[in-house]
Amino acid sequence: MKKGSKKMANTKVEFRIKTNQPVDELYLIGNVRALGEWELSKAVKLDLCNECGCYTVSKMLPVGQTVEFKVLAKKDWNNVEKGYYNEEVLNHTFVAEKGMKVEIEVPNFGY
Repeated sequence: MKKGSKKMANTKVEFRIKTNQPVDELYLIGNVRALGEWELSKAVKLDLCNECGCYTVSKMLPVGQTVEFKVLAKKDWNNVEKGYYNEEVLNHTFVAEKGMKVEIEVPNFGY
């Protein structure tokens, strides 16, 4: 690291994804290294929480960085999340903060 440069602090961000659609697996893919940098082979698998009924995963993300992501039903862009009427949806976007929880509901997938 160069003199005078600051290392960006990381924080744990918890993702909680709810869907009423039957899925075998659920993945996150996004613009940061911890979410695969939009490469399907590096998409992050979520775990089903039987207690809350959501799919969850926690990742270490740089504090203050803008994060964009999408949800996939499989590691395939044909299975990307959709809106209530099967329309395309924008990327989910947030700025990583300490102790953050990102909770979203996905109504449909493109399969």
